[in-house]
Amino acid sequence: MGSVQSDVVCPKCNFEYAWSDYYYKSGEGYMFCNRCGFSHSAEIVRDPVYGKKIKAQAEELIKQGNLNEALKITGNMGWTRSVPNPDGEPIDIPIIKWTDEEKINRIMDTSFNRFFKKDEKGNTVWEVKKSGGYGAFSELSSRGGGTCGHFENKWSARKYRKRVKQYLKKNKKFKGRITSTTKINGIWYMIDLKTQKRYEIPDKLDYDLWMKYRGGIFDD
Repeated sequence: MGSVQSDVVCPKCNFEYAWSDYYYKSGEGYMFCNRCGFSHSAEIVRDPVYGKKIKAQAEELIKQGNLNEALKITGNMGWTRSVPNPDGEPIDIPIIKWTDEEKINRIMDTSFNRFFKKDEKGNTVWEVKKSGGYGAFSELSSRGGGTCGHFENKWSARKYRKRVKQYLKKNKKFKGRITSTTKINGIWYMIDLKTQKRYEIPDKLDYDLWMKYRGGIFDD
């Protein structure tokens, strides 16, 4: 499924480099702000039970030789296959003109566990989630791998920073980078949890500098 990734303004803290991932075929999307930790997702609820029902119907239609109807109920009517054309651009062959074997293979390759859930009126059921806004964290090893996330409340943010402080005290040779964001007197800061140095993150920030901050690279 195709998607478009871009920077957007965070609706929670107005930071200009919140990350967005939009799936243009389904209309689903996800947004995360690495400054305040706010996240927003809009996803269509999947219905594996309904998917199994459609699979059973498709298998029965295949037995009956009604492949076109099986293509229709499984949502495969839009498929095409490109073939070489000696006279110019490749030719797109619609699935309706494929061989029976090719049609059956496409039908059975359908992701039946990802069929969308419908309500009683036949409308698609969506799940919208919002969370965070109390800061974000990033943990990077000296080799480059790592993890990131956000805090659900102020208490969890304080608990996390306390736990990291204890960890770094016991592991003084730790060579990675651990950063956390926090809001102090109305201003957002990125904190290097090894040195406790703070770096302001305003709404408008040079992109290259923000990339350094996200990677835990700070210029003295």
